[in-house]
Parts: sequence; C-alpha cells; structure tokens
Amino acid sequence: MNHRTKKAQPPRVNFSNRISNSKLIKVSYNVTWDPIHIEQYPAEIDKNLEKIYDLVHKNPHLAIESLTSLIAKYPDIPVLWNYHIAAYQLLKRDDEANELIVESYKRFPDYLFAKCTYAHMCIKKKDLQRSLKFLITNLI
Repeated sequence: MNHRTKKAQPPRVNFSNRISNSKLIKVSYNVTWDPIHIEQYPAEIDKNLEKIYDLVHKNPHLAIESLTSLIAKYPDIPVLWNYHIAAYQLLKRDDEANELIVESYKRFPDYLFAKCTYAHMCIKKKDLQRSLKFLITNLI
C-alpha cells in the first residue's frame, strides 16, 4: 500500500468578482541586464548614469546630495528620481522616500519604475486593496 501524501496546492484566487467588464490582455516583457535607453539623456547624465547608480549603493548620503542638484537641473529625467528614492530607502528614510515616490508617480505616470515603487509603497503601508486596484488598472 502506497501512502504518498499529496503536495498542497496554493489556493486559487478568483478576481472575476472584483473586476467588472474585464478581459484578458496578453502582456509580455523582455527581461535583460542591458541598460534601457529609451530616450536621449543630456551628455552629463548619459556618461555618468552608471556612476550615479554605483554611488547610490556605495554612499547613499552623498548620492542624495548629488541627485538633489541633478534633479534641480534636470527635473524631467525619471531615472534620477528613481535613484533618489533608492538612496533614501537604503538609508531607511521612508518618509522622504514616500514623498518622492508620490511625486515621481505624479510627474511620470507612464514610467514603469514609478508605478512599481508606488504599488510597493502601498503594500508596505498594508494598503493591499489600493495596491491591488492600482496594479490592475496601471500595469495590465
């Protein structure tokens, strides 16, 4: 007699009662380590973007100072905002990071990282309903 136990399956979630008049949309993404250069950045930013990224992770305090002045000079470059948010988060300065997250999403509503950081902020605040609604309406 074989007494194998069945492996528990994760519960299935039915979103159909939560989303009215919805339809499935096929979405695909290409995941890569290559940098994304959708738009042309000013030369000062383009040649230093990797250095700025490294500075955020090696010295977030100095990165915040640098990014504050860069954003003042180039307020319409969303990646600078993203790095600025990351520096505050690395320092556990969540209030300042959250302010920047909201502002970043308002300024760049189509920027994927602004959408993701906003949704993540909602999840961290335990506002799962707002996060789920946001993700469904903005990422699908």
